[in-house]
Amino acid sequence: MTEVSDGYWRSCIEERVQHLGFADTFAFVSAHPLIPFGQLFRILRDDNPDKRHSIAIAQFQHVYFRDAARQGHLREAILDTLVRRLREHLRQGWNHGKMAKERRASAYSQWELPTFDRQRFARITERIWQALIDLEPPDDWCPESAKDPLLEKAFASGWPEDRQGDASNK
Repeated sequence: MTEVSDGYWRSCIEERVQHLGFADTFAFVSAHPLIPFGQLFRILRDDNPDKRHSIAIAQFQHVYFRDAARQGHLREAILDTLVRRLREHLRQGWNHGKMAKERRASAYSQWELPTFDRQRFARITERIWQALIDLEPPDDWCPESAKDPLLEKAFASGWPEDRQGDASNK
């Protein structure tokens, strides 16, 4: 997309988020913990009284990660999106129910990532996911929040705090 179109849909998203009472998309998403991105997107999409300007979920996610990066919360944003996906796909637990392996694969493959520097983030999230698998979560495990001890360990291993610059938005 061109810079002009990026600015256009970015401003549409920013206006909708502000209309809902939030400073930016990071604040909006953070105020709605555990709600899947699709539902958050529908809230924004439906807050369009004149129905003139449409936005796509990928654009919403892009603006969210850019806002998080600007505020120094990119790692937190990526962790948050993993929690949302795990809660969406693994409600019965890490290894409970039919097709548990397939649901884990869906959570991982649908985990939202920043579109900028995608290869770098893919490597980081691959390390995090492998660290989570290596921790062997209990069969009934599903994180309640980003403060989950298993997720904290997986992130510490896959994306240590002292490597924050490894995923900086350059």
